[in-house]
Amino acid sequence: MYSSPDSDSELPYMEPPSNEALEPIRKPPPYTGTPLFLFLSDIKLFFQDFFYLPYLFIPLYPWKSGPFCELYPSRENLIGITIHCILSATQFAFLVSLFTLSFLPTFVYIGYVGVFFAANFAGVFFDLIQCLIQRALLYATQDVRECYILVKNALLDDHKKKVILILHSQCGIEGGMIIDWLLDEMPLDKLQKLEVYTFSNLANHFSNPYHGNGTRSSVIPHIEHHVNEKDFACRFGVLNFTRHYTQNENRFAGKTLQRARAATEGDFMHRKVRVRTDGTMKVTTKAELPPGFVVTGDEGRRIGV
Repeated sequence: MYSSPDSDSELPYMEPPSNEALEPIRKPPPYTGTPLFLFLSDIKLFFQDFFYLPYLFIPLYPWKSGPFCELYPSRENLIGITIHCILSATQFAFLVSLFTLSFLPTFVYIGYVGVFFAANFAGVFFDLIQCLIQRALLYATQDVRECYILVKNALLDDHKKKVILILHSQCGIEGGMIIDWLLDEMPLDKLQKLEVYTFSNLANHFSNPYHGNGTRSSVIPHIEHHVNEKDFACRFGVLNFTRHYTQNENRFAGKTLQRARAATEGDFMHRKVRVRTDGTMKVTTKAELPPGFVVTGDEGRRIGV
């Protein structure tokens, strides 16, 4: 019987950490190390996966996601690609120039103060530096604090029966911080409303403790990590911390769904929308909202986010 390449049955699963067979540990989990240790570990991991960086951009064709593909030649994407190329070139030149500043006369470089683009990204190189700082220092930026308020208020709203948190790339780090804060203070019954789906997760840990008393039910009922095998972000994040550490050594909660693809070949978020309804999985081939879901302007009250 023919099986669609998009079928979930073809996805290798990595089971989430279990509370069975846990033993006393001699060392703390790696994500609890000193900032210097975490920073140096991430630098080492970066060079280990350095040759996977081109897979952030290749293959350039075909555009299997259609207009949803990041490299699809639409007007908006072409503008974004152009800005990224300019940012990457100028940032790389700036980083290289840092090594030569001490050998040059002051007047050579004093005029180059800074170039800023009014956009919500900092470019490939500076975004990566920000990821290193966030992971090593658990640095909560303004957007982390603001999103925490939004998620917490959504969980406390009795009109919302389910809250779905979708995280991509660097937002996996920020979402992990938000979940840590929620676990610190939110009632268990409120956290049962939360579902989390990540794509190319860059986090170094993901918390989701069990209820205890011999039960295997988690505080957050459902967490999924969708990854592509050749995606640099996946290898730098979720794949490294689910493959190379035992459950005793590091806790990265959630089920990981892995695919042997590059980053731009279309991850799950680009190609399909999966909606969990009453324990079942509904798949829509386009990015339309399922029946009964309406986008409104009243702070998302009717869509539960």
